[in-house]
Amino acid sequence: MARLEPADGTSVGTLLRGIVRDVETLVREELALVRQEVREDVASLRPLAIEIVIAITALAVGVSLLVVTAGRLVAWAIGWPTWMGSGIAGGVLLLIGLGLLIATRHRRVGENLRRSVSNGRGS
Repeated sequence: MARLEPADGTSVGTLLRGIVRDVETLVREELALVRQEVREDVASLRPLAIEIVIAITALAVGVSLLVVTAGRLVAWAIGWPTWMGSGIAGGVLLLIGLGLLIATRHRRVGENLRRSVSNGRGS
């Protein structure tokens, strides 16, 4: 039976070790490249995130001022004290917020349940 030996006399084991070392180096370099790409992507999203935070803050301030105005308007229209109108407006806003939270929670639970069932982990 003939032995497989390279022409330069290097053993097969040495060649295999070299291949494994090259693959390890390649994987390390690919991981470093992926890390760098992720860093660049995150850095490019930072200005957008700052703009979103500023927009949400402005929106919250605007909604707060509208609620105060609506409360004063309701109190003036009905002839009630200002605090009662503000309480009504705040209560309506509170109910809207709670409704959105509950709806989001139910939707998320439903998504998790569907995902569990599709993965075969449902009971």
